[in-house]
Amino acid sequence: MPIAQFAHGVASGDPRPSSVVIWTRVILTSASKPGSGVGPDVTVRWQVSTTSTFTSVVRSGDVRTGPARDHTIKVDVTGLLADTTYYYRFVYGSARSASGRTRTAPGNTSSPANVRLGVVSCANYQAGWFSAYRHLGNRNDLHAILHLVADPEVSVAVDGDTFGPREISRTVASFAESANKGAIRIENFDSVIPGIGDIHVAVFVDGDASGL
Repeated sequence: MPIAQFAHGVASGDPRPSSVVIWTRVILTSASKPGSGVGPDVTVRWQVSTTSTFTSVVRSGDVRTGPARDHTIKVDVTGLLADTTYYYRFVYGSARSASGRTRTAPGNTSSPANVRLGVVSCANYQAGWFSAYRHLGNRNDLHAILHLVADPEVSVAVDGDTFGPREISRTVASFAESANKGAIRIENFDSVIPGIGDIHVAVFVDGDASGL
């Protein structure tokens, strides 16, 4: 059995009254980098619990992944209670992912006293300043995180600015690892509701800006 790790963390989203989607990526070999298409097909176990110690697992199952899916795992967990906090994780052999926290949406006919959302938008990856994500992750009173734009903006400057081709190459190459940059810990978030967006890349050469 390959030595596995879940270095990309975990995430959850699309909260509904009786379901939520959970996600991770498993690394099986040193060559199994994002997009490499390298690595074996494996079966990973997932667990959903009402307790952070996983002493009360209410849903679990096995899912197959491999290079065709870039070793990512996405599960639509059903049969959950409305407006309820759950904890989830993934297991492969002796390796366990970080445990994530998620929350289902209120029932379709319920009248909650409030629905409180944390709102974030696109971020400049190379500029940092991600402590706001940590503060959101530390809150326990949010129903979900609403991400208005799904991807960060990336820019590169040549001749007169601080970001050259090598820096942007590293930024793009490490985009899949952005959840672990600075203070971002998305596994601490409640369910994330993504907006529609794309990656914006601007290249500055001798003062001229051209969008790609």
